[in-house]
Amino acid sequence: MKLKIISTVLLSVLVIVSAIACGSSQEVITYCSSWCENTWIGDGQCDSPCNNAACNYDGGDCAIQMPSSTYHINETFNMTLDDPFDGGLEIICDYDHSMLELVSYNEVRHQGLMTPSVPGFSIEDIWTFKAIKVGDTIITMNYMNSEIYQSYIYPISIASDSNKD
Repeated sequence: MKLKIISTVLLSVLVIVSAIACGSSQEVITYCSSWCENTWIGDGQCDSPCNNAACNYDGGDCAIQMPSSTYHINETFNMTLDDPFDGGLEIICDYDHSMLELVSYNEVRHQGLMTPSVPGFSIEDIWTFKAIKVGDTIITMNYMNSEIYQSYIYPISIASDSNKD
């Protein structure tokens, strides 16, 4: 892996040196990883070669936008996520602490078959939130391990207390 990164850096340096030496006015293309041009990051399109830490996970372009939900002040609700990798994924939950209060977090193991013939289990992560401020916000859930990264964005609208008219 280090050899590939070093060769990419050397190639980028050679391109820059060649452009300067030849007096070229062409735009120099730089890469954050072997197959990801820096200009692809944050361009609104998911580029799988850029969906890694070195490229800031494509600037969020590969995030999956979930449907919007509406809750009321003081209402509690659950965000439930399944980890099909037997706890092998790190799941990071990011939210606006001024609008949402984390009430509890639980992991629930489900026994079952990982494949039709291999017994195993999956882990269900359950976050319980309480809406504490009127407005619009998001909850972002990031799944990652050494091989994958996926981000889910949950838009949340918080309305005033439903008992007050």
